[in-house]
Amino acid sequence: MPAEAESAKLPSTSSGMLTRSGEKHHHLERQREVTRALVIKSSPDGFTPEIHYQDNRGEYRFQCPHAGLFQCSITGLVFRMEGEAEVLYMTVPWDRMLLSQRGKRPAGPLFKFTCLKGSVSQLHLPHCEIHSEGGCDFLSVAHVTDDDSMEFLHHHETRETHVILNITQFSKYGITKDKEAPVSPIRALVLLFYKLPDDNNNSTLSVLLLPRNVDIDEVCKTRRTRNGDREIYIEINPNCRLTRDQEYTLSTDLTDEHHIDPENAEFVDYDSYTNYMPTFQLRLKTVVEEVNLLLEEHGGPENERIWDRLVSLPVTPPDGARAGKYNFLSSHKRFNCDRGQSSLTADFCSKHNNAAF
Repeated sequence: MPAEAESAKLPSTSSGMLTRSGEKHHHLERQREVTRALVIKSSPDGFTPEIHYQDNRGEYRFQCPHAGLFQCSITGLVFRMEGEAEVLYMTVPWDRMLLSQRGKRPAGPLFKFTCLKGSVSQLHLPHCEIHSEGGCDFLSVAHVTDDDSMEFLHHHETRETHVILNITQFSKYGITKDKEAPVSPIRALVLLFYKLPDDNNNSTLSVLLLPRNVDIDEVCKTRRTRNGDREIYIEINPNCRLTRDQEYTLSTDLTDEHHIDPENAEFVDYDSYTNYMPTFQLRLKTVVEEVNLLLEEHGGPENERIWDRLVSLPVTPPDGARAGKYNFLSSHKRFNCDRGQSSLTADFCSKHNNAAF
């Protein structure tokens, strides 16, 4: 072929290469757009379920309008729905003996699910482990069938706040942890319930140390059932880190007559998903409107504070309402990830907003 002809062909070949290069660049940009859209779409839509009560337990109802990812504002559960559906769910007691026989212990509530219509392809169960501490490596998901047999499932993925499980059927699911797992700190809560002063000005502040993934609504209902109108929930930032079987000490700056019982107490997190008894009780014999509470490791480093809060104590029930009728759910939703939420939800939901589902 003459050199001139060969030379004449070059512009055409170069143009074709540029065209293909442009098409490749456009395709890559399109892929990036699709990926960005999927990441945005993978963030769950929040919902507040209907609540119905049976046998003193709350049953939640979620009526899903379409396919997508949805997060319960009360329990923190996340559902990946395949389309329009209706799901019922509630917490139920663990069989501790059966778990122990399998070398496991509870690491979250046990949820019972019923899908009335539609289908759910994935379930995200909230955990309270801290990834950097290694506790997530010892988690598993228990599947409890209707005949109360138990199997441990291989979960799809563990993320910062949730264990993700692909499912084909509903029954009971809950997170468990190996009994022999190394001890490590977990994300936890300090919840306060206050029994108002009686005619002799005696009052009691109950302090509960609980894992972060407890169903707080269930805690409040249980306390209300046990103590009726005499006790109210005190809203304050509860977030902290606690270590299983570690002893802690509660102290206060009060000079008025008071008594803290016990002086020291262990944090036993695996007893915390059905047993909502106080870890400490501060008994007051005079009317106190403010108290500084300090939680420290017993025998731990000096001046290392686990949790330190200034707590306001009401003299009368909030808004003039009767103590037992104070509505925790209307006060705030623990897993509602809107900005400007109460202090109880802020830290947890900040993590949820930054975590990819």
